[in-house]
Amino acid sequence: MHAAASAAYASAYGAWAYLVVFAVMGASFAGVPLVGTVVVGWAAVLAGEGHLNFVLVVTVAAVGAELGGVG
Repeated sequence: MHAAASAAYASAYGAWAYLVVFAVMGASFAGVPLVGTVVVGWAAVLAGEGHLNFVLVVTVAAVGAELGGVG
């Protein structure tokens, strides 16, 4: 894929994907019956394809889970 097209495709997910991972993981660990594992799996697939940063996905998921578990 061309570098410019790859950068534009990656920015289509942007911060929204990380926000979804954070919110769903937080809600899941707070007791709301959401499937946080599926969302993290989805984000991991996107990270594996180069659309998201894998370390940031894991970090956002862990922080969301910790903050959701505190509440």
